[in-house]
Amino acid sequence: MSAHGAMGAPGRPSVLVAAVLVATLGFAAAAHGKPRRKPTTLLQILAKDVDAARRESAALLLGRAGNLAARPALERALAKDPAHWVRARAAEALGLLGQRKAIPALKRALGREKDQTVRKDIAQALLRLGARSGLLELMWQLKAGRNHERAAAMLAIVQATGRPLG
Repeated sequence: MSAHGAMGAPGRPSVLVAAVLVATLGFAAAAHGKPRRKPTTLLQILAKDVDAARRESAALLLGRAGNLAARPALERALAKDPAHWVRARAAEALGLLGQRKAIPALKRALGREKDQTVRKDIAQALLRLGARSGLLELMWQLKAGRNHERAAAMLAIVQATGRPLG
């Protein structure tokens, strides 16, 4: 195991952890009586799996692993996945990848997204990539959101800037 333990580099899971998670997800599906013919790679899971929880996990693992080749698949998931948690994790993963090429897809998604949790995650990804529109969205949520949305927006700004508000 690396000096960083099971996480590999700080904040990134090792390949072993990712493989164990994918295998665990497959066993959990089999235990629930679902057919075993499931997609096996994270990209296949993100694109084709019927289980939203597996797609959500795949999106996040692709981002945390730094898989730059996953950007197009994550952008598709952000644009088209019916599950809001998958869209949220796809946005988060795009921010984690750090590729500014994802900014246009994130902005398009922000323009059409209705779910406030997903909007917050898109805004955080934009902010992480250096796009001002991410901060503007979080500021709008601070002003117009419900209490929990304002709290989440405030936390996102604090995490991005490293300084408390006020």
